[in-house]
Amino acid sequence: RPSRAKAVSYCFETKSYTPGSSWSIFDPSVKSRLVGLYQDVVKTGVDGILIQDDLIMYQNEDFSAKATARFLEETGKRLDPKALYGTVFQDAEGHWCVPEYSETFWLWASWKNEQLLRLARKLILAAKTENPDISVAMNFMYESVTAPRNALAWLSQSLAEATTLPIDYFAIMAYHRQIRKELRLSEEDAYNKVAHMTNRLLKWIEDPHQILMKVQMTDWKTRQEIPPYEANQVFRRINQQ
Repeated sequence: RPSRAKAVSYCFETKSYTPGSSWSIFDPSVKSRLVGLYQDVVKTGVDGILIQDDLIMYQNEDFSAKATARFLEETGKRLDPKALYGTVFQDAEGHWCVPEYSETFWLWASWKNEQLLRLARKLILAAKTENPDISVAMNFMYESVTAPRNALAWLSQSLAEATTLPIDYFAIMAYHRQIRKELRLSEEDAYNKVAHMTNRLLKWIEDPHQILMKVQMTDWKTRQEIPPYEANQVFRRINQQ
């Protein structure tokens, strides 16, 4: 693996920087390694590639030296956590929450999204250069549809901006039980949320055949299969759109 190419996160609890578990896309060695990996995968003869949850950056990542230097060079802004986040607190489940972000934070979040999209384009074109017929799908969290501003803040992800990429399929995490739990919805409201997501996507993406709704068929906690009636309710809400 590329040496010294880790992303750096800001720890809200200790107010210090810590090496992340992911690579930093601002290191040239990471980009070249990823391009090579995609080319190698295509050479195996696969029909397509799903870019899963890889091309995201969290709200407290990347403070690596190369990233901060590049941000300063391109925007004239220095990255100081004190100037990015308002009052930070822990919720009942132990998650760190930021109720308010500064203008510099939003500039940084948009800038990170732009960098991720540039890398995505590079990887997609590398794959299609090896095999022009290969299909490439990209994964998007449900917040990218239901709450785009939150998706940009929390994940540096913007589905609207990604529609400019040469993507064959947009894979949407329409996991109704996860959505129901996290948004504290009733069962019926969770189904309707999936329907609303589908409707909104059809307005953003011209070709409906490019939309892949990823449906939850297993309960994450119990590992039990979703009952057929429940799954059919989800499919019905999607297909009605």
